Amino acid sequence: MKEKNNIPQYQLEQYTKAHREDVSISNFAYNNIDAALKINGFELYSTEGLRERIGPLKSFFYRLGFTLSGNVSVDLGLEKYRHSKGTINITSVNQIFSLYNVSQDFFGYYMLFTPAFILEASTLSKQLEDDYPFFHPSGMHFLLLSDEELNNAVLFIQKMNEEIHQNKANKVQAIKMYLHLLLLECKRSYDRQQLSTFKGFTESNMLVTKFKKLVAQYFLTKKHVADYADMLAVTANHLNKVIKENTGLTALESIHEMILLEAKTQLMHTDTTVAEIAYQLEFSDPASFNRFFKRSAGITPLEFRQKA
Repeated sequence: MKEKNNIPQYQLEQYTKAHREDVSISNFAYNNIDAALKINGFELYSTEGLRERIGPLKSFFYRLGFTLSGNVSVDLGLEKYRHSKGTINITSVNQIFSLYNVSQDFFGYYMLFTPAFILEASTLSKQLEDDYPFFHPSGMHFLLLSDEELNNAVLFIQKMNEEIHQNKANKVQAIKMYLHLLLLECKRSYDRQQLSTFKGFTESNMLVTKFKKLVAQYFLTKKHVADYADMLAVTANHLNKVIKENTGLTALESIHEMILLEAKTQLMHTDTTVAEIAYQLEFSDPASFNRFFKRSAGITPLEFRQKA
């Protein structure tokens, strides 16, 4: 078998065309910004000028998105969420992200920052996932903020915008501090809602959520339902029954959906050959991958790449 390469990811400096239209009428933060004002490893935008559809794609940076009005659909791996006022989504490094179905009145803010940027701040632990559980693969990546929490978040975002444009001394340090305060506000909301304990979830909803998170984390190496049943301490039959009842897909079909999503991400956003993608996804040969893709998507990988 051909040696497997690392799965490609977007770097922050390569990402602009994937999420922004060529023209934006807004001067908020990075929407229209002089190159001299840019900060290495950090970007902040309003949704004015945002593409109507993004992804699926992977990125080597963190993302925070805040919805202030309207609606938008966001997928992180197999998890799907319809955003409205007060909702935020938190994307970690290496997660597959999609945005689509944008309402005409949709508006919000979002920021992108690299691990190097956030880990340089002396006020932050080097174990970001330990301090902020919503960055951990097993954490909840969608939050609904209270009005007070949302107002506080917007205040910190506006302060960052001021720092970006005023270009005062120590502005990078100031932005990192505001980012720390913003993350702390999100963590307080996370703790208030007891999301680490899945408060308010039924037993079946909790199992489905944990399963989806595990699949997103391990699908490249664990492709059997029994693998996930063991991690969740249930039988494979019970897991399959609950997943089917709640999602309409069997557990195995859900695993295949995640593999298909990874394949689509690479076909859309890389020049990696179909054969190389097949080996990266640990198919025995390209023909097996082609059969899997056509059975799942209705077209061949090459046809999908050409249409995308």
